[in-house]
Amino acid sequence: MTTNGQDEINTILNNHFHEEFLGQEYLSQFSNQEEAEEGFDGDFEYRYNSDEGFNIDLGYIRSKCDFLTTMKICSAVVCNYNEDGMRIEDNAFEEGGEGLLKKYIYFYMRDMWYGYVITELIPEYPYEEPEPELPPAQ
Repeated sequence: MTTNGQDEINTILNNHFHEEFLGQEYLSQFSNQEEAEEGFDGDFEYRYNSDEGFNIDLGYIRSKCDFLTTMKICSAVVCNYNEDGMRIEDNAFEEGGEGLLKKYIYFYMRDMWYGYVITELIPEYPYEEPEPELPPAQ
C-alpha cells in the first residue's frame, strides 16, 4: 500500500517518463528493434542512474515526503537492494537523502516502465526501413 505522498510522487515520475520516452518522437529515431533496445537501455541508465543525466526536481519530490512516505521510500529501496544483492552505502542517507531518493526513482522507473518498453513497446513499434541510397547519376 502506498501513501498519498508516494502516489503523488509516482504520478510525477510517470509523467516524467512519458515526456522522456513514450512520445512517438523518441522511438522514431531508431531504425530497428535492436538499435531501439540498445538506445533505450543507454538513455534510461543515463537519465535515471547517473548524476549527469538526472533531471528530476528532487526538491519538489522531497516536499511531498511526509514521515510515512519517507519510510515507504526507504523500505522500497532496501527491498530492491536486497533483491539485487547490493549493499546500501552510508552516503545514500547524506545530503538530505538525495542519493536514496534517486535510487527510489531509478528502481521505480525500472520496475514500472523499463520492462514495458523493452518487452512490449519496442517490439511493436513500426520501424521504417531506411531508403536505400542510390548511386549518383552519371
